[in-house]
Amino acid sequence: MSSTDYGRFNVLFAVLAAVALALALVGIVSLLSTPYAGFQMTADAKAYDVDPVGPAAKAGIKPGDLLVQIGDIPTDRLHELAKQERAKIGEELRVSVLRDRVRHNLAILQSPLPGRMAFQKWAGNLMALIMLFLGLAVFWYRPSKVGSLFFLSNLCFSLAFTTPPYFPNSWLRTIVSTGVILFLTLGLAFLLHLSVVFPKPKPLVRDTNYVEYLIYLPAPIMALTFLGLRLFQPAADLLVNLALHDVFALLVLASVRLTMISVIHGCLTTERGEKRPRGLGLVLAAVLLGSAFPAARLFMETFLPHQPLPGQSFYPLTALLVSLGFGWAIWKSNTAKRIPEKAKSAPPQPIAFKKVVGQ
Repeated sequence: MSSTDYGRFNVLFAVLAAVALALALVGIVSLLSTPYAGFQMTADAKAYDVDPVGPAAKAGIKPGDLLVQIGDIPTDRLHELAKQERAKIGEELRVSVLRDRVRHNLAILQSPLPGRMAFQKWAGNLMALIMLFLGLAVFWYRPSKVGSLFFLSNLCFSLAFTTPPYFPNSWLRTIVSTGVILFLTLGLAFLLHLSVVFPKPKPLVRDTNYVEYLIYLPAPIMALTFLGLRLFQPAADLLVNLALHDVFALLVLASVRLTMISVIHGCLTTERGEKRPRGLGLVLAAVLLGSAFPAARLFMETFLPHQPLPGQSFYPLTALLVSLGFGWAIWKSNTAKRIPEKAKSAPPQPIAFKKVVGQ
C-alpha cells in the first residue's frame, strides 16, 4: 500500500483514539472511589507486596500468608469471587488466612489510595494518554504501514495501561479483564511486527509472508483461554489460573525478547554501501531500557513474588521510552524520505551540449 492508501484509515484511527480517550477518562475518574487493601495476591492465593503501613498489615496479614477465604467464598472458587462486588472505601473486607497451619480470621478496613499509589496510578494513565496521542500524531504525519503499526501498538498499550473502569456487573468486569489481556498481547504483537519491518523488512519476513500473521496468533488464544476459564468455571480453578498466569508471563517475556533481538539486528546489520537510517541507535537504547524494567517486574511478580525489587511498582512507566524511541525514529525517517520527492517535482534542467573542437 502507498501512503495514500493508508490515509483512508485516518478517520477510523481517530475514532479509535477517541474511544480509548473516553475509557481513559472514565478510569481516571474512578480512581477517586478505588479502595486500597494494601497487599496483592499471587495466582495461587498467597499474599505478597504487603504495605507495612497499609490496611492489610494493620489487620494482621503477613507476606506469604495463604488466603483461603475472602468474605464467604473460598479462594479456590475464582469464578464465584469474580462475581462479587468490590468493597467500598470504609467497609471491612473479611478474609481467612492460613499461616503455619493455623487459620486466622481478619478484617481489612478499605481505605482511599495513599499518595504513593495514587501517584503511580495517575502517572500510568498519563503515560497511556501520551502514547495514544503520539501514535496518532506519527501516523497522521505520514500514513504508512510502519505508521499504522506504531499507532495500533500505542493504542493497545494505552488501553492496557489505563486504569480500567469498574462495573458492578460481573459480566462486564469479565469483559474488561479479558480486554486488558487482549490489548496487552496485541500491543506486543504490533510492536514486534513493527520491529521486523522497520526500517526495512527482515530477511525472514521478506522470504515468508505468513510470519507476519503468526505474530498475532498468541493474542486471541490467550484472551479466549482466559474467557473460557471464567465462563465455563472449571473445577480446578486455582490450578488453571496459576498455569494461565505463568504462560501469559512467558508469552510477554518472549515477545519482549524477540522485539529486542529484531531491533538489535536492524541496528547492527546494513547492506554494503547502505547508510544506517537515522534514529536506530536511539530506538535500540529505548527498547533495551524501556523493556528491561517492565519485564523484570513481570518476571519477579510471576515467579518470585516474595522477593520484590526496589520500586518495582513504577517499572512499567519506563515502557514510554520504547514508544518515544520508535516515534522519533519513524518521524525522522519520514522527513528524510520527503527530500527526494521534492527533488522529483522540480522542473527539469536544460541539457547543455559542449562544442567539440575540430568539428
